[in-house]
Amino acid sequence: MTAVAELSGVTKTYQGREVLHGISLSLATGSTYFLVGPNGCGKTTTIETLVGLRTPTSGTITLFGTRPDDPSLRPRIRVCLQGASLHAQVTVREHFEFLAALYGQPASAVEATAADFGIRDLLDRRFGRLSGGQQKRVMVAGCFFGEAELIILDEPTSGVDLESRLSLWDYLSRVMAGRPATLLVTTHDLTEAEDYADTVIIMRDGSIAASGTVSDLVRASELVGVVPVPTAVLGSLPADTAQSRHVLSRDRGTTLVGYTDAESLRRDVHALEETEPDRAIGVRERTPRLSDIYLHTHGNE
Repeated sequence: MTAVAELSGVTKTYQGREVLHGISLSLATGSTYFLVGPNGCGKTTTIETLVGLRTPTSGTITLFGTRPDDPSLRPRIRVCLQGASLHAQVTVREHFEFLAALYGQPASAVEATAADFGIRDLLDRRFGRLSGGQQKRVMVAGCFFGEAELIILDEPTSGVDLESRLSLWDYLSRVMAGRPATLLVTTHDLTEAEDYADTVIIMRDGSIAASGTVSDLVRASELVGVVPVPTAVLGSLPADTAQSRHVLSRDRGTTLVGYTDAESLRRDVHALEETEPDRAIGVRERTPRLSDIYLHTHGNE
């Protein structure tokens, strides 16, 4: 596949503190990428640097084979940063008419784009009177005027309820299916990434900790299974299985444990059933998910 964007050894320093450490990645035409990681790990700085809003301290970036600050690239890229908004008194129609004119689209694009995202009934509503989920959908829909080849959405579903999140992704998936564009999304929602990403990029402390398809990440992690273990009995598990046992998280008396050896996993579950039968009730092995890989990568932070 042709590369839409290439970052090689990109660093960024603020006031003497390096916040991006040698970021290298390639975005291919027509693929969907999810950039995941905790607050402050460098996700937003990475995309701002990628599109020329910030200048890297070192390293190289190319977009469509040229510098990211090249003005000729602007019609080819759309960015919706977290917190992007409109004046409260602007109607959705006014906003869409402006975007259609800006990108040389016919007036019919206003109704068509609104229909694509299920918001035709909102066109004559003022932005400030919309719900949070509706505002998010309007801002995302605005990225689809013109023929953008790279669309970047920064936390597009943060702060919205489950129904709004699922609805947005339903419309977005259908729109993207008919476009040869590359989509880059930052998110905290690992379920979103697992459901919609072609490639997941996990960031940690300004670096890329891992990247690949979900199945690739599971395979690379070497986790073969995950078991929720009552924290109170964790210390009674066999000592010789400890090397393959990795604590992923602790919550309300339960420790989520990932295993890199299937035999050690079976022995630990059997030991619990033999020595702590009452507490072993509900202890069931499951296959690793993206959330487990994320926790494993971040070392139970």
